[in-house]
Amino acid sequence: MTEVIEALKQQVDARWRHFGTFLHFDPALMDTIDKDNKGSTDCMLALVSRWLSEEDGTGKLPRTWETVVKAVKGSGRGKLTEELAIIHGVTLTHR
Repeated sequence: MTEVIEALKQQVDARWRHFGTFLHFDPALMDTIDKDNKGSTDCMLALVSRWLSEEDGTGKLPRTWETVVKAVKGSGRGKLTEELAIIHGVTLTHR
């Protein structure tokens, strides 16, 4: 998962809340992440770390590459979505 965190930090970091919404994060937990990290670029890392640990408030979606790819797609990063899908064998639906 290290490469996804790095890719996300580079391309989605500014929209980490939007990404978190597609992972079904509790908005209050995202507020806590923002406060704990003072709005820095570490918010994405904290979000992904909490999601991987299945912390309360991080949604019940499976912790799979398919879930990550769908969340990246939802956050509007088409090129990164395609790259991650190819690398990790995720089939994209174009709905």
